[in-house]
Amino acid sequence: MAPPLKIQESVSIRDRLSFRLLRNVAISVLAVEIVLASGQILFDYRIHNEYLDETAIQILKTVEKAASYAIWTLDIEGGQNLLSGLLRHNAIIKAELIDSKEQIFSSAQKSTTPSALYIRWLFGGYRLYTQDLNIQYGHRSSESVGQLKLTYDTGATATSFFKRTLVFLVTGLLINLALAIILLYVFHATMVRSILSIGDFLAKVNPQNPGSYRVKLPPQHEKDELGSLINKTNDLLKAVGENIQRRQEIEEEMRVLNIELEERVAARTKELELTNQELESFTYAVSHDLQGGLRAISGLSNAVLEDYIEKLDQEGVNYLQGLVKSSNQIEALTRDLLRLSRSTRGGISPSMVNLSAIASDVMKRLKEAEPERDVTVKIAPDIRALADPRLIWVVMENLLGNAWKFSSKSPNVYIKFGTEKGENGPLFFVRDNGSGFDMSHADKLFVPFKRFHRNDDFTGTGIGLTTVKRIILRHGGQIWAESVVGQGATFYFTLETRHPD
Repeated sequence: MAPPLKIQESVSIRDRLSFRLLRNVAISVLAVEIVLASGQILFDYRIHNEYLDETAIQILKTVEKAASYAIWTLDIEGGQNLLSGLLRHNAIIKAELIDSKEQIFSSAQKSTTPSALYIRWLFGGYRLYTQDLNIQYGHRSSESVGQLKLTYDTGATATSFFKRTLVFLVTGLLINLALAIILLYVFHATMVRSILSIGDFLAKVNPQNPGSYRVKLPPQHEKDELGSLINKTNDLLKAVGENIQRRQEIEEEMRVLNIELEERVAARTKELELTNQELESFTYAVSHDLQGGLRAISGLSNAVLEDYIEKLDQEGVNYLQGLVKSSNQIEALTRDLLRLSRSTRGGISPSMVNLSAIASDVMKRLKEAEPERDVTVKIAPDIRALADPRLIWVVMENLLGNAWKFSSKSPNVYIKFGTEKGENGPLFFVRDNGSGFDMSHADKLFVPFKRFHRNDDFTGTGIGLTTVKRIILRHGGQIWAESVVGQGATFYFTLETRHPD
């Protein structure tokens, strides 16, 4: 197994606290630098404009007397030399002397490259400065002799402005960046290292026994937020360790209990196997020995009635007939009990069964047993379901047999088998118009030996519906009935649509 990566190695550079801090500080510094630089540039811009105006005015004041004297004395050459001297200033591109008649007395101009558009936009391009020229006559009032006009190119001095601005921006950015790096180093030294050491320590904690580990608390962080985090982490490790220990204890207890339970289940299973073996032995004895004895009693009683009826009085005949009837009832009860026992034992083998065909076969046998009865039978065609063929035959035989039996005293008898649409699948039903039963006793309908009719009216053992319900339950279905006394009954049942476990 490869050793776990250190926390710093497992975290990408972009997600590290130090990188995020550097990024945030850099963004903050840049924002502050932009604000400060904007203020400084605006201030410097205003100072630069004032400097341009002051410089131009100072130049005009300086040459005012010389320019006035040149115009007054009509010294064109002297005026031209004066203007040429002014053009030596890098910002002055044109100088003119205008006489009192507003005629150009002298003019000088130098060729220049136009400044960039943004410079002209910032500083106004070319500026024209004008100075009135006067001659003083002793103590008399002055006389105007003309004007001195200077055309000033503001872009010529813009370079110095932009150089100062660039130096300011770069210097400020470097200072702020250095401050950010210093803050980053301080943060890394005081916080990130401690956090990384905690992460590296936690990576070494044994998940099976975290309670035995404690994060070391650096002395310098005993009272700050990091110290509180370390204390909470140690408390959590202790709590998790206690929970894991308790869980291990519970798992051990459960393991012991499971072993004991398996032993008990094995012992109980063995007891049940012995009990089932005894029950099967009893069933075999009942099926063969008891039924054989009952048949012998019934057969001998019938033989006496046939061979010695003339030698018996009426009371003896009645006794023998009662004996035959009772033995037949006991034999039927024994047969139903055996069928009930078989319905709850052994596995089931479900397959697709044609219930309509089974219903038709059962009704055919009932009609053959009592051909004199006139019964209308309606069986829906091709009704199929997933069921054990042997057990579902018992269900259909009992339900249709009950419908046949309990409608024997009703006129215009009909028996119907079909399906209806249910919420979770088809509902199968057997309906008749026989004697019916009181729905207030419906909860006792499937209880063994509970009968709603006297045996003189309808014979039976009270076991058939109990057998039916157990078979339906083994198929994952349900069964219930609806009835009105004297109007018949309808038995509904469902079957699981998947294979039962």
